[in-house]
Amino acid sequence: MSKLGLSATMFLVYALGTYILFWYGYRLFPYRKNFATSISICFGANVILWLLFSIFLNEVTNIVATLILYGLVLYFAFRCDKKLAVFHSLVLVTLMASAEYIIIFLVSYILNLEITHFKNDFVILVEEAFASKFLYFILLTIITSFSKKQMEKGGTKSSLYLTILPATTFFITVALRVQSQYFQSNVLSTTVCIIAEVLMFVANIVVFSVHERTIDNQKKLHDMEMVEQKQTINLEYLDILEKKDEETRIFIHDIRNNLINISNLTTEENVKQYIQDIYDKSNEVSIKAKTKNRVLDVIINKYALLCKDKNIRFTTVAPNENLSFISDYDLSAILDNILRNAIERAEKESDPYIELTLDCDNKFHKIILKNSCSSEPVADKDTLITTKENKKSHGYGMRSVAKALKNYNGEFEWMFENNEFKIVILIPTKTSNLS
Repeated sequence: MSKLGLSATMFLVYALGTYILFWYGYRLFPYRKNFATSISICFGANVILWLLFSIFLNEVTNIVATLILYGLVLYFAFRCDKKLAVFHSLVLVTLMASAEYIIIFLVSYILNLEITHFKNDFVILVEEAFASKFLYFILLTIITSFSKKQMEKGGTKSSLYLTILPATTFFITVALRVQSQYFQSNVLSTTVCIIAEVLMFVANIVVFSVHERTIDNQKKLHDMEMVEQKQTINLEYLDILEKKDEETRIFIHDIRNNLINISNLTTEENVKQYIQDIYDKSNEVSIKAKTKNRVLDVIINKYALLCKDKNIRFTTVAPNENLSFISDYDLSAILDNILRNAIERAEKESDPYIELTLDCDNKFHKIILKNSCSSEPVADKDTLITTKENKKSHGYGMRSVAKALKNYNGEFEWMFENNEFKIVILIPTKTSNLS
């Protein structure tokens, strides 16, 4: 085989190493920045390893270089802290070396060759490199299938079943190597075998990439279903609250009339004062919000009562806005989620408060929510992350808000400063005019 062919083959071997390294990091950790940056860092590290392998044939040097570079890749390409980066770098190098030694001993045993047989034939070295990469891939697939991230995505079983593909590829690669040893191979047959190995390598990448994307899409679909189900329950609950509020208003109205009548029947000042106190107290039970938007009133009063129970100061300002252009379903999705999150944060503070402002100008409808918050929220870039232990059942609130706002070309941003958390939602007035 020509030097060019051997170089191209070795490039493919290290390209496979790039994919495996990237795939391992992706299955365990989120990107540090994005896909392009992470894959570029992985590729760059393997190019450096390829050059080092070409210059230094010292095994210890190559292992040390691989340990260092893999640790740097995991730290800079993925959201992995230094200690974890070192640990997983050790795992990767240990399994890679184990896979290489297994292949060397297996081929040596089957063909009755010296342990160092690969040093005398570069083609053998390349073929065994492919075989070891596929065995390495199988081992990593099994390990990462039980990671927390994969368990949450629900792809453990399918990933384990999918190891049949690299396992089959590994078997075929070893079989081709054995066949080439027993039967004298010419340049053409050797080239065909290596091309077949390359195509199998590409097939593995395609299948595993499609599998990962399918699992991600299934999780997104599940998340959307959870959001829809949760929002439907919220809306049904608001309907019940609205009916109860209506019944309460009627009951209080009747009570007031009766209190007035009773007061008129007595001349005792202390009795009249007692009745007046009861009459005044009934005002606290009645509905406070009067925006002329029934769902908005119900939501505001629901959280006003919750805040009162939790000793949280709750104020609402809506001088010229009642969000009547937003459907009941979407209004519930937006306000119910941000207010519930606000209560969860504020109730932990020594001086809890929540301020809700609804406003409108010539450009935007504005929803501004502020709450006391002494610790900075956990976020991945600009995306808020739930701090609750069961992340499968939580963390859908802000996704639901974003989904509802999308129907009105609306956007939201959040900020944290001076022990205060603030969400600003802007919806173009042009959108509401078309609704």
